[in-house]
Amino acid sequence: MTKILIFDLADVLIEGFYSFVEALSKRLNLVATDVIPGLGGEPLVALTEGRISEATYWQCVLGRTQWPITVHELSAGVRHTFRQPVPGMLELLMSLRQHRLVLFSDQAREWWEDIEATHTFLRLFERRFLSFDVGQTKRHVGTFQRVLAELGCVSHDCVFVDDLAWNVERAESVGIRSHRFTSTAGLRAFLAQEGLWSSGTETS
Repeated sequence: MTKILIFDLADVLIEGFYSFVEALSKRLNLVATDVIPGLGGEPLVALTEGRISEATYWQCVLGRTQWPITVHELSAGVRHTFRQPVPGMLELLMSLRQHRLVLFSDQAREWWEDIEATHTFLRLFERRFLSFDVGQTKRHVGTFQRVLAELGCVSHDCVFVDDLAWNVERAESVGIRSHRFTSTAGLRAFLAQEGLWSSGTETS
């Protein structure tokens, strides 16, 4: 049974927000729960929707937090995080090539340019839906409907994988079978249960 497997990017295929927050918390000597609000909110939405530049985003972050760190350090730090693949995911993707692989990510243009240059495995994806191109994020149910329309498919043709519970909920609200990613092993188990993967298809 061939399916369209739609994957989130950060914190699923590559290290993402949570790894960056952990590193930044150590750098600033703050707890993660104090760091997260400084990074999120409207500036992050504007960045990932392509309405502001990365430099403007970091300036907004520093303007409201007054953290003792430079824009250059923040920019370098997030790139270092995104350059790290999630262990085991490349091998799993390689074993899923009998399916149609689609990437669906809330991402900044400047970050994506570095990610694409770093991770050659992204060529495995036949389509890429990136928030800065689409002009809207997965915060909107309509973004999922738009992806389905552009793929020319119906919801039950697809399986969606994302680390954020609210994205999984939005996908399921339009009828897409979904899995909240917490580990590569957990995703393998889910795909095996769905009849979409078996251990014999994966090579080390």
